[in-house]
Amino acid sequence: MRRSVAIQMGEKLQPDEDPGPLALQSPNTQKAVEALFEKRMGASELVAIKEGTRKANPNQGKQSIAGQAFSELNKLLKKPREVSGTELAALKGQSLHKVLTTRMQNAEVVSPDQLKKLAAARQINAINSLKSAGVAEGRAIAGAPTETDQVGKEGVALKIEIKSSK
Repeated sequence: MRRSVAIQMGEKLQPDEDPGPLALQSPNTQKAVEALFEKRMGASELVAIKEGTRKANPNQGKQSIAGQAFSELNKLLKKPREVSGTELAALKGQSLHKVLTTRMQNAEVVSPDQLKKLAAARQINAINSLKSAGVAEGRAIAGAPTETDQVGKEGVALKIEIKSSK
């Protein structure tokens, strides 16, 4: 998803280039996140989440005049869904753009091959961190990423293994 936001911002990335973390406090990143959310989830859903976030967090930043006009125009074109009380409670204390990125990330489908590549990359990063902390070369060994039935709160059923050589 970070790659999609970077591309939405007009950045030119190489196929394997890491776009880096999202700076959600940056106005350019915020605009890109909102535009991407609208493309993926729809304008009425964006308006609903914005309204819900404002209701749940009345002391957070005020909406711009252009943002207010956009919200009102969208309400005329299509009535946004009402945000439930449970959802309002979940939005309490949350940043709008963090909520939008989390929802897009949770909706993104990741293939098993992509998960295995990610697991292998994380193993390499963990082993490199151990090496930079002083663990001798060859002491930490990466096992093969394997599927597991123990799913974490993020829903990833893949585990990595790093073994110690004798």
